[in-house]
Amino acid sequence: MALNIKLRCYALGGSVGHSLNSLRFNVGSEGHARMLSKLLFSRSLVRPGSNVVLVGAFFALVLTGCSLMEPHAQASWEVDSDVSSREVISCAQETVQALSSKNPRWAKTITRLDFNGSVLETADYSETNITGLRARVVFAAQKHRVALDIKASGPYYKDLGAQAGVVNFRDGMQACLSK
Repeated sequence: MALNIKLRCYALGGSVGHSLNSLRFNVGSEGHARMLSKLLFSRSLVRPGSNVVLVGAFFALVLTGCSLMEPHAQASWEVDSDVSSREVISCAQETVQALSSKNPRWAKTITRLDFNGSVLETADYSETNITGLRARVVFAAQKHRVALDIKASGPYYKDLGAQAGVVNFRDGMQACLSK
């Protein structure tokens, strides 16, 4: 008898789950079904021939194509030597406000602002599994270099446009700095 297992990767939107991907496969023998059952559960809850819905990060990653890697993109560029740390971070603030007013996926809450250390972060940048576009800007004054990192996570780390986010943020900052 075969074991038919249906795997789903769910994206939670509020209290409603939406199936992103699903995959069915059969385990050819009863021995394989018991072995798979032991791997999946601490007790043998899977019976050959039964349908089982599994929701889990491991199966979402391995079997349905959902990612557990937080999508992000990076860019860096040089600025004129007369640009100060305060100007760079102020332009980063201005860019955050401009982008978040155009696209609600951009985080507008600045959770780290350090003019002395030349760092700006939005929406608890260092945390994982936060939905939305978040930015981290670091200015190395000695090298006159701005480093930008954008995280663009959707449900189950779906990419919300990290590459486009980097381009938009960099363009906004460069326009601000050229004023």
